[in-house]
Amino acid sequence: MKSHRRNPLVMSMALLITFTLFAVAAVGAEFEKEFTFDGKELLVSNMIGAIKIKEGSSDVFRVLISVQGEDAREELLEFITEEGSQSALAIKFPLDDHTKYVYPALGRNSSTSIHFQEEKDHGGSWLKKIFSGMNGKKVTVKGKGNGLEMWADVTIEVPARHILEVRHGVGEIMATGLEADLTLDTHSGRISVENLQGDLLADTGSGRVAVLNIEGEVNIDTGSGSVSVTNCSGSEIMVDTGSGSVEAEMIDCQYLLIDTGSGRVEARAIKADRAKIDTGSGSVVLQLDRMGTVGLSSIPAAAVSN
Repeated sequence: MKSHRRNPLVMSMALLITFTLFAVAAVGAEFEKEFTFDGKELLVSNMIGAIKIKEGSSDVFRVLISVQGEDAREELLEFITEEGSQSALAIKFPLDDHTKYVYPALGRNSSTSIHFQEEKDHGGSWLKKIFSGMNGKKVTVKGKGNGLEMWADVTIEVPARHILEVRHGVGEIMATGLEADLTLDTHSGRISVENLQGDLLADTGSGRVAVLNIEGEVNIDTGSGSVSVTNCSGSEIMVDTGSGSVEAEMIDCQYLLIDTGSGRVEARAIKADRAKIDTGSGSVVLQLDRMGTVGLSSIPAAAVSN
C-alpha cells in the first residue's frame, strides 16, 4: 500500500496563509468615523485613547475617530451628536456590558480606574443625560490583561477663534498651533499644549502637564503630576498641583499663582504685577524680572509661603 507523506513545504505555506488571514481579520476589526460641526463651540467626550487637537483648514470643526484594538467592532460603540451653536459629540463605550478594558499605550504594568460618582465625571447636562445610570460604577483600564481591548484615537481640527472642550477618561491630550479657547479635562493622562493664542484650562487627575508659548489666561490643575509652563503671557497664570514639581519660565502676567501640596517650585524670568507661591513641602526658587511696575532681578523670594 502506498503511503502518503505530507510535504513540509506545503504545510509551511498553509500555516503562513492561515497566519496571514488571521492577521488581516484582526486588523480588519478596526474602523474610522468622521464628523463635522459648524457651531462656534464644540464639546467632545471620549473614554480611552489619544486625542490630538490642531488648527483646522476651514470654518467648521472636523473630528476624525480611529477605533482600534483586537476587540474593536463598530456595533460596540455609540457616536452621539448634538448640533447647534454649542455642538457636542460623545463616544460612548459599552459600559453596561464591559467595565474592564485593555489599552496597551498605558504600559503592560499600568492600571487606572474611573469611578462614576461625581458630577464632574459627566460634564454638562447633555453628558449627564447620556451617562445616566452610571453613578457608582467603576471602570478599570489596564495596559495588559483581561478586558475588552478597544480604544478610540481622536483628531480634532479647530477653526480659528472657536471654543473647544474635551472631557476624557484615559489617554494623553495634545494640542498645537491654535487660535482658540481650550478646556482640556482628562481623568488620567498627560496634557501638552504648544503655540496657543487663547485661554487654556488644563485639568488632569493624574498626569504631567506641559504648556509652551501661550498668549492668554492659563489655568492648570493636576491631582498628581509635574507641571511645566514656559513662555506664557496673559492676565492670569495659575498652577495648582496636589503632588508634583512646578517649573515656570519666561512668564509675563498680571497675577501669577503657583500652589503645590508637595513638590519643588522653580520660577525664573518672571514678570508679574502680583505673585503668590505656596508649597506644602518642597524647595522654592523664584527669580523676578518685574514685580508690579518695578524692574527686579534675581530676587530669591516674593510672596512665598510654605
